[in-house]
Amino acid sequence: MRATLLGVRWMVLAWIVVLIAAVSLLGGAARTMAANGGSIEIHGRYCPIDFEGPDYYGACHDVPLTDVTYTVTLLGSGVVGEATTDDTGNLFFDGLAFGSYAIEESVPGDFAQYRVYCSDQSGAEVPFAYTNTGGVQLDLAVAGEAIVCDWYIVPDDARGDAASVTIYNVVCPAGYTGEDFFGDCYDTPLPDVSFSLMAAGGTTGVSAVTGSDGFVAFDGIATNGRYLITEDIPGEFNHSMVLCSAAGQPFPVGQTPGANSIALDLTVADDVRCDWYNVPEDLRGDAADIFTGRRNAGGGFAEYRRA
Repeated sequence: MRATLLGVRWMVLAWIVVLIAAVSLLGGAARTMAANGGSIEIHGRYCPIDFEGPDYYGACHDVPLTDVTYTVTLLGSGVVGEATTDDTGNLFFDGLAFGSYAIEESVPGDFAQYRVYCSDQSGAEVPFAYTNTGGVQLDLAVAGEAIVCDWYIVPDDARGDAASVTIYNVVCPAGYTGEDFFGDCYDTPLPDVSFSLMAAGGTTGVSAVTGSDGFVAFDGIATNGRYLITEDIPGEFNHSMVLCSAAGQPFPVGQTPGANSIALDLTVADDVRCDWYNVPEDLRGDAADIFTGRRNAGGGFAEYRRA
């Protein structure tokens, strides 16, 4: 009887040893899997509209991309992580098993482009492929691999193809007769002056008033053609010099029969800037309200002066 009890006791002890060994092996396997797994860190960043590089890091990396959701999917298995960027623009997904992963973000593809650069903890470039669903696909294939992807969002210009005209309105000293308008007048903006823009031959237009900085802008000009821009300031008390440019080059300015008005031949690809210099006249003199001007010959200026 005693021998039987001893035999049962040793059998129980043997099973306990086996269970402990099995648990140890499973724990070791789990620890090995965790140690050999990988991680993916995403740095979401925002670039200027229509930015084309090449220095994405220099131009964009200091502008975090917030409130954008990223989804990480293990191909053949399913979604393993999803999170939304905070004020830092950064996300971290760890404990990832080996395999091929798809990473996608929630910014609508119709409104933005994206550029991605991925590297591992040694700084070596990690290869990936762009997908047609607004993301990338890459592989975690090395034990302990930690991948960092800089994800740059480049917004498209939502305005579409439309011209714009920006006017900087300036006042010169009374009776100014010099030639250096930029040097003598540029730092004195003229606020609260109304400008109107109307298609040549039209009967209605749009108006806007210069701000405290002297600027006023007309955007969304979606039709090619000749446009008249008129400054609402008493013509008999003022003569003006208008200098226009686009893409760093002089933009032709045409004259019109009316006082304080210019004509611009615009296409939807034009973004024109005009500096509009106003010279107050000596109000004590009597002068006819007749304007003469120098016809623009491609130099980007028009001048209106009382005769």
